[in-house]
Amino acid sequence: MVFTATENASIRGIDARTGRLVWETQTADPALGYFYTAGPIVANGILVTGLTGCERYKEGNCYYTGHNPQTGEELWRFETVAAPGTPGGDSWGELPLRFRAGGDSWQSGSYDPDLNLVYMGTSQAKPWASAVRGTDGDALYTNSTIALNPNTGEMNWYYQHLPGETHDMDENFESVLIDVDGRESLFKMGKLAILWQLDRQSGEIIKATDVGYQTILNVNPTNGNITYRDG
Repeated sequence: MVFTATENASIRGIDARTGRLVWETQTADPALGYFYTAGPIVANGILVTGLTGCERYKEGNCYYTGHNPQTGEELWRFETVAAPGTPGGDSWGELPLRFRAGGDSWQSGSYDPDLNLVYMGTSQAKPWASAVRGTDGDALYTNSTIALNPNTGEMNWYYQHLPGETHDMDENFESVLIDVDGRESLFKMGKLAILWQLDRQSGEIIKATDVGYQTILNVNPTNGNITYRDG
């Protein structure tokens, strides 16, 4: 089987020998602006895919889904924007769900079979500027790396790289899994060229390395805390 995600917000399973379409599952309404830009990943027998197209205000938001790769049946769904009354929901202030946008996932995830965790990224909150969003909170779970159990869709941990980001500098790029000095690590780098090293099992930050290209913020290399520079 070959698995692909389409610009029409559907996932397809194709017979690799014949090219025959075995199944197609529509996960969102493309008329509302939803679509896919990255392919699915197979993690412990589950097809995991991240949705994008969450720039506009609407009643729904972006999410990851887990599917049966043989049938396309949706098994679970994880919302990437915390709704009011849910864990992390207060990080958007008093904004109704309709006005909480962003958290797109336009990059494929990575999978650690020993820990049985799939690592997915989210983009920035929308609109980009916090003053336009109407809240100066962290806006979970945008601009984060999220570790999920692929069989249940439950979140094991998250790390938010740039809380409440306000300059369109997102961290939704590849998660590279490398063991370094006995630490099961996850490395990723976003638009600011900060190299983040996280512990794959706990999500704890190991090191943040600013390679010196950006002039927007300061990052603490040991705890990852950021502070925006004057001006």
